[in-house]
Amino acid sequence: MAQIIKTLNPAIAYVDAPQVSTEKFKKILMGLVKNKTKIVSENHADKNHLVCGGASIIAKVQRDEAIKKIKDKVGVDFGVGYPHDERTREFVRNSLKSKKHLEYIRHSWITVDDLIQENEQKKLKTFLSNHSNNK
Repeated sequence: MAQIIKTLNPAIAYVDAPQVSTEKFKKILMGLVKNKTKIVSENHADKNHLVCGGASIIAKVQRDEAIKKIKDKVGVDFGVGYPHDERTREFVRNSLKSKKHLEYIRHSWITVDDLIQENEQKKLKTFLSNHSNNK
């Protein structure tokens, strides 16, 4: 968002804040943009401002196209690509285990951290189980 605002340098920019604190998000953007653009940061801005609604539709269509291309490349239907989707979670789980397709995983997701931790806990349990069986 900041790069777009910086590049276009509009008088005003309406943004759909991805976090609860819209004011905090606005300050972050202003710090990155460093120009005179007035930033209106709101939750659900796509419902309140026509321009945000239009941008949201365009972004959704482009995302869907990108997801389809990734599915075609990896040969796996991993669902919608969001962390709430069990098929997506299974794809991430399998990718982490096999070390394949890692470039398609958003490693900043808490879900990915959870799945990594889940895998590490299994390894620890196996180690402890094997260790206690050897006594």
